[in-house]
Amino acid sequence: MILTLKIIQDPAMLEGLQGPWEALERQVGSGPFTSYALFRAWWDCLGRKSGYQPHFVTAWQDDVLVGLLPLMVRKRMGVRILGWAGANYFDYNAALVARAGIVDALWDEVYNAKSYDFAIITDIRPNLADHAALKSFSLIARAHTSYIFQNSWENAAVWQKSLSHKHRRNMRVKLQNLQAQGPVRFVLQRQGEVSGEAIDTMLAQKKAWSYHHNKNSSFMTEDSARLFHAMVQHKASRGELLLVQLLCKGQLLASFVGFVHHNKVYYYFTAHDIHWQKFSPGTVLTEYALGWLIDEHLDACDFMCGEESYKKRHANGSQSLISYLFAKSLTGRASLFLYLGLHDGRNILHAFYKRLPLRLQIKIFALYRRLRQ
Repeated sequence: MILTLKIIQDPAMLEGLQGPWEALERQVGSGPFTSYALFRAWWDCLGRKSGYQPHFVTAWQDDVLVGLLPLMVRKRMGVRILGWAGANYFDYNAALVARAGIVDALWDEVYNAKSYDFAIITDIRPNLADHAALKSFSLIARAHTSYIFQNSWENAAVWQKSLSHKHRRNMRVKLQNLQAQGPVRFVLQRQGEVSGEAIDTMLAQKKAWSYHHNKNSSFMTEDSARLFHAMVQHKASRGELLLVQLLCKGQLLASFVGFVHHNKVYYYFTAHDIHWQKFSPGTVLTEYALGWLIDEHLDACDFMCGEESYKKRHANGSQSLISYLFAKSLTGRASLFLYLGLHDGRNILHAFYKRLPLRLQIKIFALYRRLRQ
């Protein structure tokens, strides 16, 4: 059968993709971020306003969609940069294909296109066929670790007994300290409409934490908050949501938002009230969520992108995520070398900083924070 490849760049044609995309996703959906509804929500809330141009590479056979790469192009400082659609919000992206062999054809079509200068294809998981195709014409930009909690216990009680005495004692003390403040309750929701007020509270807590720690968050703006609302409600409507909340005296202290796909929880979002930070509500909540996962006989909790220490502390496994770079034009090649130079420069500066005496590190960090304000 003849495979027909098309690159969709007209935003008006996105609606026509809905039926074929949803049929392909039902057949082969490879992760928690592969649905048309999620990409459409990102496009309507953020993509269109931010100046992205669709670059959806599609493969058709007898008018049936059999392959899809959801990519976008955005111009920055005169350079057309190609990357995943929704890359800052959808941790795991990949080609959707009905059978082996189509992945190579899709990426060849990408490489042969002339509608971009420079490409950054981020966070490819180790088990995906995309690697072989990308390695043939790309440079590896970076590799980082994604932590995973693999379930190998009969129930949560057995898991708890396997933990160190010190860990069990610390968790018991944390919970007792919370209970001393008032009645403690865990609330879990898998499906049905989620309270908009509860979502707004989670986002407000995340924003407050980000400001307090001088960190950046993906959900700081009104448009990104709209996207988060849409993502949570979409997952709840499909029965793929895992929302776990910790309350004390009826007040929301911490929230955990995960997406359940193929018997695995994908750890997407967490927030807590910074005024209760000394009670470690996020740690208490994560421990509860992992215990629930074990009792429900789910396979794993994938902490996804980000190498935060709390993820490593809870994990018992890991995987490497690879990002690739490639360029097409002279402008793109210059941008590629600049990107690599800046990335290497940051690594060198960070290595030098970590070798300084702790007192000097603290002074430099304090100066950095003042300059950022």
